[in-house]
Amino acid sequence: MFRLLTRTTNQCININKNNIITNSNASCITTTTTTLSARGIRGGQVKTITTSTPITKETTSLSSLATNYFSRFYNNASNNNASSVDQQQTLTSGDYTVSEPLLNNELSSSSNIYNNSSLYNTADNIGLFGIKELKTPTGWLDLYDRCHERGREILDRLNHTKVTDKDNLQHLSETCYLIDGLSQTICELMDPAELCRNVMYGTKHGDAADEVFNKMSLFVHELNSNQSMYDLFKAIYQHPEHRNLPPAHRVFVSDMMNESEINGIHLPDECRKQVIDLKNMIAFHGQSYLQESSKLQKNQLPIHNSHYVYVDKNTLKNLPAEYKTHLKRRYNDIRLDSSPFTLSGVMTHVDDPCIRKQVYQNNIDYHLESFINLRDQLAKKLKYPSYSAYHLSSKLIESPEKATNFLNNLSKETEEQSDMELNLLQSYKCKMEYTGDPIYQWDYQYYTNLIKNIQSQEKCIPTSTELAEYFTLENVVEGFNTIVQRLFGLRLAEVPMSNGESWHPEVIKLGLFSKTEGELGHFYLDPWYRPDKLTTGAANFVLHLGYRRANFNQLTYEIPLMQDYHSPLVAIICSFLKVNQPSPTPGVVYNHRKSQLGLADVQVLFHEFGHCIHSLLSRTDFQHLAGTRGPTDFAEIPSTLMENFVTDYRILSTFAHHHQSGRPISESIVNSYNERSNLFKAIETQNQITMAMLDLTLHGKHPLNQKAGDILSELNVKYSKIPGAIGQPFVQNFSHLYYYGSCYYSYLLSTHYSKRIWKQFFGAGGDV
Repeated sequence: MFRLLTRTTNQCININKNNIITNSNASCITTTTTTLSARGIRGGQVKTITTSTPITKETTSLSSLATNYFSRFYNNASNNNASSVDQQQTLTSGDYTVSEPLLNNELSSSSNIYNNSSLYNTADNIGLFGIKELKTPTGWLDLYDRCHERGREILDRLNHTKVTDKDNLQHLSETCYLIDGLSQTICELMDPAELCRNVMYGTKHGDAADEVFNKMSLFVHELNSNQSMYDLFKAIYQHPEHRNLPPAHRVFVSDMMNESEINGIHLPDECRKQVIDLKNMIAFHGQSYLQESSKLQKNQLPIHNSHYVYVDKNTLKNLPAEYKTHLKRRYNDIRLDSSPFTLSGVMTHVDDPCIRKQVYQNNIDYHLESFINLRDQLAKKLKYPSYSAYHLSSKLIESPEKATNFLNNLSKETEEQSDMELNLLQSYKCKMEYTGDPIYQWDYQYYTNLIKNIQSQEKCIPTSTELAEYFTLENVVEGFNTIVQRLFGLRLAEVPMSNGESWHPEVIKLGLFSKTEGELGHFYLDPWYRPDKLTTGAANFVLHLGYRRANFNQLTYEIPLMQDYHSPLVAIICSFLKVNQPSPTPGVVYNHRKSQLGLADVQVLFHEFGHCIHSLLSRTDFQHLAGTRGPTDFAEIPSTLMENFVTDYRILSTFAHHHQSGRPISESIVNSYNERSNLFKAIETQNQITMAMLDLTLHGKHPLNQKAGDILSELNVKYSKIPGAIGQPFVQNFSHLYYYGSCYYSYLLSTHYSKRIWKQFFGAGGDV
């Protein structure tokens, strides 16, 4: 019922594509006035989901996409007779005219944002993330002590709180707020600690944050097995006045009670203790797996010599310079390691299939098997046949069988097109290698890249580097602003940070504002790669979510007004490489806001912005229900919806301007890029289905009797029809297996619904 993970992740899974997936390790639901209901998936067999199938879940009403801002899209998207949206009305009611750039470049060098010693000096230091205790790394223990002590006080009060049939609605409501206050207190420490240990990994702050996160986790596991808390939820749920509580209160109670039940509250004391121990061990091995995977991706992990491949330097003549700079020589040979960065370069650019195969099949093991097996033990301890059955019982799709059925039907729908694409790849291989062999795993990325490049040259499609010239960071942030203005009548503005608040000089803070309500929330944007970032892809982190400030003298059924609301603060964390950045010049400070992004990275960033807006616009009574803390297979919809704007000329033309001439990107460039991107789309879908099936298989019935890499090889033959043994490094870098365990299918499911929303509101003839 109380959660350890509060971030959504976006990691690179396959070496050929930045897969745009995120994670929410939550299973609760936010209610507001209007929503996309959740009733049709439960109770029936999930087949191929069509546009007539609403996202549904029995007993709850979903609106974690918040207030009246998103509701018009979701209400109509769940209705076959969806009416069009009056975009002009939105613009008229809240349009903003911005005459100056959103990002203030003077702030980028302002001394009050950050200086190298600000994290350790206390004078005029507001504290990291604006938290007063965090003026120095030792402050993490002070923050832990305060939150833990306050949490114990609330728990003691709850243990002495009784709910009887004689109690009125006011008492029931006050008890709900008190329980959520305990959740707020825990998250006041764990949310910033989770962010810190990911963006300041290996530093004094990062190590201290990791220590207190693990300490507070013990308290969380204790709460999740607290019988008195469960009895309190049950008493409220069975109270005669329960049906008269506001909707958010009813969902809150139901959610907390259900989570207690699926986490084994019914078990004997000794079994509950074993559940806690298993969860602690899973967290240890999972975090270790992420750390080792991050080191591998950054080439920081020592690799045994047997995992090197030595090749003649002439065989790497087509390898771009950015890859060669990371390689080491031995006489005339070049040493290739099996890091994802090296792997990507070799798979894409090296024309020798033998070298591609050797590098591809290298094998490295980490903590993966440990947390997979421990999860299976946990599920069986909780009387579930598998971890997937346990975890999906609280999701919209309900069971691994229904998730598998959805994926298999999607594969069948895609099969004809993916077969055609595979035939095209094989025809090129026959011409190049004079062989009738099929496309192998180590051929796929090379030949897709080759064909895309040939078609790009024939049709004069700009290269990735040329496209990046239209996408400086400041341009992309202007694009965010365009979207929130046009869709919601809101605006973004950069907000100066106080001394000590930021963890790096390149971090930007932005606020979301309404003409009528003022400040709605803030978010940090930390876009660029750094060695001390554990996050190697892209992710959303929560500092604190929104909630109604408790007023025990008032019981209301209305959406909270901002004057009564604790506004949210979240963070978008990425590890993008700066494109076309000039060489360092002594004495010259380069403005990172003018650094350029590849269009694929822009799409990732928009995906994360979708999660960010989801959290900022969520408006509910309880922080436990706010933002992305809803079912994972629902929380992905706003992020996948936001990706569509990156491929739409109507939006791109408003902000994608050339960094030198200021010329807007042309419609022909956008169309040609989209055409290139859609090449091999069906095979990519089959690849995503393969990864989702791997996730479900590893978290399915045990014993597995096979290595994860071997399972993935078999699944690839079944779905993408591309044979070839797959090296364990692919699996070891699939971080979603920890953060997104059993839920990788959610990306494909949410993509279906986001496409449906896009088609109804922004497709042909629609306004943007």
